[in-house]
Amino acid sequence: LAGAISGVFILIVLAALTPLFYHLPKPALGAIVIMAVQGLLDYNEPLHLWKTRAWGDLVSNAVTFFATLVVGPELGIGFGVGCSLVTLLAQASSPSYAVLGNVRGTNMYYNVAVMEAARELPNTLIIRFDADLWFANCARFKEAVLREAIKRQDLTRVILCFQAVNMIDSSALHALHEIVRDLKNLAKGRDEGRTITVALAGARRAARKRLITEFSPGSFLRPGEEISRTVAGRTTRELKAIFDRSLLDGQLTHNQCGILVKKLAETRMPGKDIKLTPSEVMTWADVGREDVTGNPPTVGFEDFISKLREETGEKEPKQGEEIVLYPNVHAAVCYDVTIAGAGSPPLVPTHPAEPTPQPHATDLAEMGQ
Repeated sequence: LAGAISGVFILIVLAALTPLFYHLPKPALGAIVIMAVQGLLDYNEPLHLWKTRAWGDLVSNAVTFFATLVVGPELGIGFGVGCSLVTLLAQASSPSYAVLGNVRGTNMYYNVAVMEAARELPNTLIIRFDADLWFANCARFKEAVLREAIKRQDLTRVILCFQAVNMIDSSALHALHEIVRDLKNLAKGRDEGRTITVALAGARRAARKRLITEFSPGSFLRPGEEISRTVAGRTTRELKAIFDRSLLDGQLTHNQCGILVKKLAETRMPGKDIKLTPSEVMTWADVGREDVTGNPPTVGFEDFISKLREETGEKEPKQGEEIVLYPNVHAAVCYDVTIAGAGSPPLVPTHPAEPTPQPHATDLAEMGQ
């Protein structure tokens, strides 16, 4: 209401009283302008930006201020917006990362440069990237991983902690491929028989979907179980359950396999069950009888997976080169600790008072989802 009343009075002054200001001295008009603009100047904000070391905001503030004085308000604001965009890209292209270590006897992993109690695991590099992965910072991400890997001569495993990553674009996915390739080459350069495995931990839902589509990474239910790879958006455990339910008289023929493969390829949704329509069920039974009459060889589960890969265009990951996806860092560590052979050194040194970390109930619950 106050603003409306002020606006009405200003309109009245501009419409009817401007002739009275004709003989007003220019110094007086200048004083009026200065008093009106004085409230727009905030002297405390630049000091606050200086004290808090917000250099990007301070530069944008200064550029906007001086550009407005020199070239006018319109171009000054344009310079300020452009400077802010450049500053944003500069900050986004060089985010921080941290090497994580385990606090012995717990399932906690912290930055080793910050927490003194955190210790790196033998032969393992756990690195956390504190930003989304996209074209502006994927090169720095790759450089950081390779730089830390080169420092560790006995490195056999790299765990990439993606808990702070909510978005991954195509450039970042290509960078991940290059990281896996360069780590393999690094291991072969040190010893022809060695390799470096890569695991992803704690990926968010949106990022996890892109990773599954790009890499078809493994998933698992409990530590020590066989890795269940993902095909057509479903884990092989889900596909095995669908395969078993689809058997007709204890077998699956080639024609039935073709129908099931096409249905799965059309509905690439994890966790969604396959429901055939009544006409498809009748066709399913008819196809089964035709195949049995023709006496063709039946299809096993491995052949079924191979045909599904051919239909979707997915490639079979090479042994030891697939990327495994874990719900969190502790799950990735415990998985390897559990399956480690008797002659293999544990990832976390055992100690009478500080035993090797084991999966907690919360970890097992997450790993079962």
